[in-house]
Amino acid sequence: MYVCLLLPAYNEAKTIDRIIREASEFVHDILVIDDGSIDQTAQIAEKAGGKVIKHSTNLGKGMALRTGFDYISQKDYDLIATMDSDGQHQPSDLPRFIDHFKNNQSDIL
Repeated sequence: MYVCLLLPAYNEAKTIDRIIREASEFVHDILVIDDGSIDQTAQIAEKAGGKVIKHSTNLGKGMALRTGFDYISQKDYDLIATMDSDGQHQPSDLPRFIDHFKNNQSDIL
């Protein structure tokens, strides 16, 4: 199953590296939407292995997700997962969600 993780991010320089490195064990690609950060979020995310799209100003989480979904919809992924970039969600939970999709033919969880 070809999986992309979408991470909306705003000033998450302290956490984005860890999130990307841990999540990369479970997904094929990681797309970070830097929503107008004024810290080093984008640079750190790229260095950690994420593909980064930047908003020039903060447009909010909803627009960050929309930008990500628009980009990802042009690719050939079987599954798109999203999680926050601030460490609220643990990348180690991803396999459980991915397995649920595989085993239950879900469209959304």
